[in-house]
Amino acid sequence: MRLKGLVTFFTVMLIAISLYQLSLTFIVRGKEKEMRATARREALKENPSAAGTELDKLTDKHYQEITDSMQGEVIFNALIKKIHAVSSKS
Repeated sequence: MRLKGLVTFFTVMLIAISLYQLSLTFIVRGKEKEMRATARREALKENPSAAGTELDKLTDKHYQEITDSMQGEVIFNALIKKIHAVSSKS
């Protein structure tokens, strides 16, 4: 029972670190959703009659262009580090 305080401290620290990392995940996913929506709008501007797989291919093409143009830009300035955009090249 002597080390109960130490175990509690490490438990709280691990939970705090996990929540911090999870919050960064949500931020990045939100930014990816925004970029995907922008890519879809651009694809529909380019070809308003596109549907199905054709629309998906156009969306992917525009999404790739958007992510390439944002490579290295800061998405979010966290407390300790800056989150940069990374290209999604396959």
